[in-house]
Amino acid sequence: MNLSEKILSDPVNRWIFENSIHKCFLVGGYVRDVLIGRSYEDRDYIGRNIKTLSLKTAKKFNGKVIYLKKYNMYRVVTNEKNFIDFTEMGRNVVSDLKGRDFKINAIAWSLGDGIVDPLCGTDDIRRKIVQHIHDKSLLKDPVRCIRAFRIAADLHFSVENKTLTSIKKNVKHLKSVASERITDECIKLMNIHNNSELILLMLNTHVLHDIIPLSSDILNNNICLIKELDDMIRYIKTIIPVSYSSYDLIDMLDTKIKQNLSRYGLLKLALLTFTEDIESNSLSRLTIGTSILRRVQSIHAALRISMGRLTRNKLYGIFRLSNECMEEVSLIISVIKKRKDLYYFESVDKMKEIISRKTGLTGYDIQKIASLAPGRKIGIIKEEMYRQMFLGNLQNKDDVLKFLKANLT
Repeated sequence: MNLSEKILSDPVNRWIFENSIHKCFLVGGYVRDVLIGRSYEDRDYIGRNIKTLSLKTAKKFNGKVIYLKKYNMYRVVTNEKNFIDFTEMGRNVVSDLKGRDFKINAIAWSLGDGIVDPLCGTDDIRRKIVQHIHDKSLLKDPVRCIRAFRIAADLHFSVENKTLTSIKKNVKHLKSVASERITDECIKLMNIHNNSELILLMLNTHVLHDIIPLSSDILNNNICLIKELDDMIRYIKTIIPVSYSSYDLIDMLDTKIKQNLSRYGLLKLALLTFTEDIESNSLSRLTIGTSILRRVQSIHAALRISMGRLTRNKLYGIFRLSNECMEEVSLIISVIKKRKDLYYFESVDKMKEIISRKTGLTGYDIQKIASLAPGRKIGIIKEEMYRQMFLGNLQNKDDVLKFLKANLT
């Protein structure tokens, strides 16, 4: 299929173009990704009297219209949580495209004109580069200094050299950008696999310093850990495919937590912002919720404890501290200890089995056996029982009963 056939094969696109009274254009990332051969759910339209078209589209596809005053844009949110954005066009389509961020995003298509590419964005797609339209593109919206790397990572493109120079020149303006917008771009970047080289380039262009206030040496070391994490995951997927599948690592890593951050993204965010200095606030530039913050802090604490010799007893303490992040911590420890197997990940399974009380005794059982009233002592006994089970000293309920009787009588 050619570009027109691909665009019109989508029922949403076909309906919008067939029901638009005025000429409208499909623009931006959707057109870019169709040209690349990728699927893209969100779409942007520009045209005249766009409000009427957005209301009709929302009614047709059971969506909801939200007016974004800052951009004079009407956003239709579908039942599938996809976005269809309608923006009033400026003087003409070419002037609109020239005001966009990167040349690969400055391509439009309409039913009557076909492809409109005044800045040769299709050439950049063929060359697999992300190139800004002009220096003012980054000055107009400094968050594009981050977005350039995020798009390059997502598409497996490189950032063009003159664009890198412009980023270095304009990165100082990131300080004026709302932390929410920086956080949104960073989360999208963290969720993308195998992009440590581009994160390193962000460090070398001083972009990373404006996001994460740590020294270059610490950030460089953290980026190396991210690369080792990606290498390890890739190794497990290819060398131990059965184990990889049986432990559902793919599903686990791609699961979203909060703010659209995946558990894989959480791993990278925790690694990138890690420092041995407990007092450092390496997340101060980002606006993240308490759920993500709690997880990152748990991973950081576990990482500090895991330094040096790691005994089974120490590992138990780390997992107890990690709580809801045990899987993430197990993978990071595997990276730090350079183990390309599932030893630590398997240990999480054992820990969860113990905590879920599939083996062992409940607090109520301990009260009956020890003739103790409910209280702190029951919790201490139960915790030690968990520890001994994790260490392999208690294999079943009979062992647990013997342990309790020996230590309480």
